[in-house]
Amino acid sequence: MRFLIAFFSLLLLLIPARAQNASLATGLEAWGKGDWEAARAAFTSVIEKDGLISAEVLYNLGNAHVRLGDTGQAALWYQRSLLLDPTDKATRQNLRTLRKTSSYILFEPGNLDRFAALLKNSTWRNLLSASSWAAALSLAALLFLSPPPRLRTWLWSTLVLGLVLATAAACGVWGRSTDDRLTNLWVVTSKEPTAALAAPVEGDASRTIIDLPAGSQISLLKEDGAWVYAEIPGDSVHQIASRLGWVRRDRLTRLWPWSPSLAQ
Repeated sequence: MRFLIAFFSLLLLLIPARAQNASLATGLEAWGKGDWEAARAAFTSVIEKDGLISAEVLYNLGNAHVRLGDTGQAALWYQRSLLLDPTDKATRQNLRTLRKTSSYILFEPGNLDRFAALLKNSTWRNLLSASSWAAALSLAALLFLSPPPRLRTWLWSTLVLGLVLATAAACGVWGRSTDDRLTNLWVVTSKEPTAALAAPVEGDASRTIIDLPAGSQISLLKEDGAWVYAEIPGDSVHQIASRLGWVRRDRLTRLWPWSPSLAQ
């Protein structure tokens, strides 16, 4: 009876996975044929219908939008992909290439963000768990087992190393805890010219604070009808601090519309 339960449980797990793989395969096949729009639709279906959100699928969507000439959407999907796998060199390279042509502006990561981007989210969590257990077991052995001198030296080394790694991993996990950032960050995806304005009106009634090329990030502070009041990234090269301005809501797409826990 237990064997049958295990067998049917495994079968239920394999059925949706097969559907997901089929959807992804359809997109890759369309990509191979040079049908960029069909590839984009298939990769989108993987997310919307199959419920599979992975760095690979997000990256593929970025590539499809590049081929379709949509810089804003391409930058959006690449940025989303990096949230799941900040170590992926191809995604970073493609973003740099897009930035050269579009000159879009981004919020520069802090030191903790750069450190957290060295490893994947799952790797940080696994390292935290393993190092914490190693430190805890070593401490327990030192306190309760009275080990011989050579083993005691080894246990002390394991304890110290475990604490160091656990501290580093905790910083990595903390750096990947991005609920606020994911909630507030939006990306300019409109093909229409977009600017941050001094007031929520267009035309001569409001001056332009800065033009926002497609792919630029903003951090939403509040919404007011068709407009959002947002923080605009500064320019570290020219030492320009972040600015504030009004941006049309229909020119923006939320960076991460799914549960923040998926990117942690």
